[in-house]
Amino acid sequence: MFFDSLESMLNMGNHGKYVWSSYAITTVILLWNFISPIMVKHKIQQKSAIVSSKTIKPN
Repeated sequence: MFFDSLESMLNMGNHGKYVWSSYAITTVILLWNFISPIMVKHKIQQKSAIVSSKTIKPN
């Protein structure tokens, strides 16, 4: 699909707001799916470090 100008590409025959909003929502969801497990991993590592530092180690 070829467009005459950037404006016509963004407008997409009056369907642009639906197309571009779906692209934006998809991008946000993909970023969340990438970042969320990393954040959870860091939280687990922090909690594990706190718990391991509180345990009494025998001599």
